[in-house]
Amino acid sequence: MQHTLFNLRGFAHLYRSLLRFCKMSSYEAKELCFMLNLANIDTHITHCPHCDPRECSARDFYRRLDTEKERPYRTEVQLYRSLEALLESIDRSLIPHDEREALERIRAIMENLETTFYKSFGMDIAEKRTIYALCASDLTPKDTEPSVCLRDDWQALTPVLLARRRSA
Repeated sequence: MQHTLFNLRGFAHLYRSLLRFCKMSSYEAKELCFMLNLANIDTHITHCPHCDPRECSARDFYRRLDTEKERPYRTEVQLYRSLEALLESIDRSLIPHDEREALERIRAIMENLETTFYKSFGMDIAEKRTIYALCASDLTPKDTEPSVCLRDDWQALTPVLLARRRSA
């Protein structure tokens, strides 16, 4: 298990993506991100006792999510990969009940993403024909990550995007 401590910038990407792809209310998405942030910190402190990550109150966390100007993920695949990374970084045995409920919520969101993706594309979200392998296993996406869900679509777009960059 990898115990990555995610920063607020990553949670801001996640927050905006929950609003975009999961149609959550702002408060609901903020609350979920806050609980996941606490679970991430709790795990990190236990596995890295010499580290002292800064915790903030729910109110401050919510305010900072509002002021961070990070964009949502471009695709559902990026959201799925970020949720996987978050789940992998949290040790369920080390967190209290309310944080465990947040993890269950994330699992439900991931199952919904898998189902919706299969209905839309006729394949699993992590299949080789998707951009799954091209997306970072992190809350903060790389600028080079694809903006479409399928690898063939991305490969078709890449020469067009490169030509635009050269002419700009």
